[in-house]
Amino acid sequence: MCWHPNLPLEENFPIRNLMVELSGRSTLQHSFDNSVFIIPAVIVVAIVVIVFGLIFYVVNFTILALVTYKLTNSIKLKQKREEEKRRKREEKSKKKS
Repeated sequence: MCWHPNLPLEENFPIRNLMVELSGRSTLQHSFDNSVFIIPAVIVVAIVVIVFGLIFYVVNFTILALVTYKLTNSIKLKQKREEEKRRKREEKSKKKS
């Protein structure tokens, strides 16, 4: 953008259009750059996403571990019962013969 002496100052520097008025119509006008709010907001969102991601991972891992434990435990118990039944049948067959 070329500078022209008849242009107002705000039009010469488009970066000033990024300013946000916080004070309204008070006598002391204060304005802040949007980056003052955007950068911390991005950091907070990133932290929240990381924390919830870790919580999601831990919960899923815990559920998977619990399901795996229950399944393996039930399979072992089933095998143990079948082995005991087979052993009892073998003992009965030995007693009969």
